[in-house]
Amino acid sequence: MKKIGLNFIKRKIYKALPGKIRLRLLRFFLPELKLELDHIVFRTALTPQDYLASFNLVYRVFVRTGFAQPGPTPFRIAPQHCNADSRIFIGFNHESGKEKLIYSISIFPDSAENGLPMDMVFKKGTRPSEIPGPVPG
Repeated sequence: MKKIGLNFIKRKIYKALPGKIRLRLLRFFLPELKLELDHIVFRTALTPQDYLASFNLVYRVFVRTGFAQPGPTPFRIAPQHCNADSRIFIGFNHESGKEKLIYSISIFPDSAENGLPMDMVFKKGTRPSEIPGPVPG
């Protein structure tokens, strides 16, 4: 007989609760999010330097967290960045008179040629748009 874990039971109970009670529980258990954005400026990447700095920031984070091994080029670029409709948003910290890149967010449209970054991780046929049958609305 399969052993049922405590987390499994907690999830089942949580899902059975009314929505308002679930929200109250989340608010109680999650720490308050405090953002200090006084010295942060966000904008779209415009120049080649913006793009290279963004790719380098992502590369350094991937290497530091173990998602990638150090390589000869210090940039993390996905094939989806080649799509003309992709966008990169960056955030700079302007504290103490210096400009330091601290955020990089890439947004990609889905395409038949390159797909989405998740397609490199998940096998084909697992995306909702690829599953035969009616599409939920």
